[in-house]
Amino acid sequence: MHIDAGLSKEDWRIKAIHSEIRQQYDEETRNSCISDEELKAYVEKYFLFKSILEDESHRHDTNGIKEDSQRNNAPDAKKTYT
Repeated sequence: MHIDAGLSKEDWRIKAIHSEIRQQYDEETRNSCISDEELKAYVEKYFLFKSILEDESHRHDTNGIKEDSQRNNAPDAKKTYT
């Protein structure tokens, strides 16, 4: 079984993770690298937990893009990984 999956840097979840991590550095509450475990926790938070909440609340918008200010703080990136 072959599954071809891709994720754009434009995805709101990637932008939200980036924004949350960047905020820690900007506020000078962090000066060390993000560990693999911490990054996995962000992925779980935004890809698993928030997706479950959206499914339960039936709040879906076109293309899965959220337009609130928190999710649009990260700088735009164009590259897509597959």
